[in-house]
Amino acid sequence: MESIYLVITTFPTREEAIDMASRIIENQLGACVQIQESCTSIYEWKGVLETTTEFPVHIKTVEAKKEALKTFIKVSHSYEVPEIVAIKLDDTSETYAQWIASQACGASS
Repeated sequence: MESIYLVITTFPTREEAIDMASRIIENQLGACVQIQESCTSIYEWKGVLETTTEFPVHIKTVEAKKEALKTFIKVSHSYEVPEIVAIKLDDTSETYAQWIASQACGASS
Protein backbone atom coordinates (compact mmCIF):
# COMPACT_ATOMS: atom_id res chain seq x y z
CA MET A 1 0.00 0.00 0.00
CA GLU A 2 1.27 3.44 -0.91
CA SER A 3 2.12 5.81 1.96
CA ILE A 4 -0.58 8.30 2.96
CA TYR A 5 0.25 11.93 3.78
CA LEU A 6 -1.53 14.76 5.53
CA VAL A 7 -0.58 18.06 3.92
CA ILE A 8 -1.36 21.16 5.95
CA THR A 9 -1.61 24.72 4.68
CA THR A 10 -3.53 27.92 5.50
CA PHE A 11 -5.41 30.51 3.47
CA PRO A 12 -6.33 34.12 4.24
CA THR A 13 -10.01 33.65 3.32
CA ARG A 14 -12.54 30.82 3.36
CA GLU A 15 -13.29 31.56 -0.31
CA GLU A 16 -9.67 30.99 -1.35
CA ALA A 17 -9.55 27.81 0.74
CA ILE A 18 -12.72 26.47 -0.93
CA ASP A 19 -11.46 27.39 -4.41
CA MET A 20 -8.12 25.68 -3.83
CA ALA A 21 -9.78 22.63 -2.25
CA SER A 22 -12.02 22.21 -5.28
CA ARG A 23 -9.06 22.51 -7.65
CA ILE A 24 -7.03 20.00 -5.63
CA ILE A 25 -9.84 17.43 -5.84
CA GLU A 26 -10.59 18.17 -9.52
CA ASN A 27 -6.89 17.66 -10.36
CA GLN A 28 -6.77 14.45 -8.30
CA LEU A 29 -3.94 15.76 -6.15
CA GLY A 30 -5.72 14.68 -2.99
CA ALA A 31 -8.58 12.51 -1.84
CA CYS A 32 -10.14 14.79 0.74
CA VAL A 33 -9.69 18.40 1.80
CA GLN A 34 -10.95 19.66 5.15
CA ILE A 35 -11.27 23.40 5.70
CA GLN A 36 -11.11 24.27 9.38
CA GLU A 37 -12.69 27.19 11.19
CA SER A 38 -10.67 30.40 11.24
CA CYS A 39 -7.81 30.87 13.64
CA THR A 40 -5.58 33.74 14.68
CA SER A 41 -1.97 33.53 13.52
CA ILE A 42 0.76 35.68 15.03
CA TYR A 43 4.11 35.84 13.27
CA GLU A 44 6.83 38.21 12.15
CA TRP A 45 6.88 39.08 8.44
CA LYS A 46 9.51 41.38 6.96
CA GLY A 47 10.34 42.82 10.39
CA VAL A 48 6.73 43.51 11.41
CA LEU A 49 4.71 41.58 13.99
CA GLU A 50 1.54 40.44 12.22
CA THR A 51 -1.75 39.20 13.64
CA THR A 52 -4.02 37.73 10.97
CA THR A 53 -7.02 35.47 10.56
CA GLU A 54 -6.34 32.31 8.57
CA PHE A 55 -8.20 29.15 7.59
CA PRO A 56 -6.23 25.94 8.22
CA VAL A 57 -6.65 23.29 5.52
CA HIS A 58 -5.89 19.55 5.82
CA ILE A 59 -5.38 17.55 2.63
CA LYS A 60 -5.05 13.76 2.50
CA THR A 61 -3.00 12.41 -0.39
CA VAL A 62 -0.67 9.61 -1.43
CA GLU A 63 3.11 9.69 -1.74
CA ALA A 64 2.97 9.66 -5.55
CA LYS A 65 0.96 12.92 -5.54
CA LYS A 66 2.64 14.68 -2.60
CA GLU A 67 5.26 16.68 -4.52
CA ALA A 68 2.79 17.70 -7.24
CA LEU A 69 0.37 18.85 -4.53
CA LYS A 70 3.07 20.86 -2.77
CA THR A 71 4.05 22.49 -6.08
CA PHE A 72 0.41 23.24 -6.89
CA ILE A 73 -0.06 24.97 -3.53
CA LYS A 74 3.17 26.93 -3.92
CA VAL A 75 2.38 28.29 -7.40
CA SER A 76 -1.37 28.81 -6.87
CA HIS A 77 -1.38 30.32 -3.38
CA SER A 78 -1.86 34.04 -2.78
CA TYR A 79 0.87 34.09 -0.12
CA GLU A 80 4.46 34.77 -1.09
CA VAL A 81 5.54 31.98 1.28
CA PRO A 82 2.62 29.64 1.99
CA GLU A 83 2.73 27.13 4.80
CA ILE A 84 3.18 23.64 3.34
CA VAL A 85 3.72 20.85 5.86
CA ALA A 86 3.54 17.19 4.81
CA ILE A 87 3.22 14.55 7.50
CA LYS A 88 3.50 10.85 6.70
CA LEU A 89 0.64 8.96 8.34
CA ASP A 90 1.99 5.68 9.68
CA ASP A 91 -1.18 4.53 11.41
CA THR A 92 -4.41 4.74 9.39
CA SER A 93 -7.14 2.18 8.96
CA GLU A 94 -6.51 -0.01 5.94
CA THR A 95 -9.89 0.75 4.38
CA TYR A 96 -9.40 4.52 4.75
CA ALA A 97 -5.89 4.31 3.27
CA GLN A 98 -7.27 2.32 0.34
CA TRP A 99 -9.99 4.92 -0.22
CA ILE A 100 -7.46 7.77 -0.18
CA ALA A 101 -5.27 5.90 -2.68
CA SER A 102 -8.23 5.18 -4.98
CA GLN A 103 -9.42 8.81 -4.91
CA ALA A 104 -6.01 10.42 -5.36
CA CYS A 105 -5.23 8.06 -8.22
CA GLY A 106 -8.50 8.71 -10.02
CA ALA A 107 -10.36 5.46 -9.46
CA SER A 108 -13.92 5.46 -8.17
CA SER A 109 -14.60 3.85 -4.82
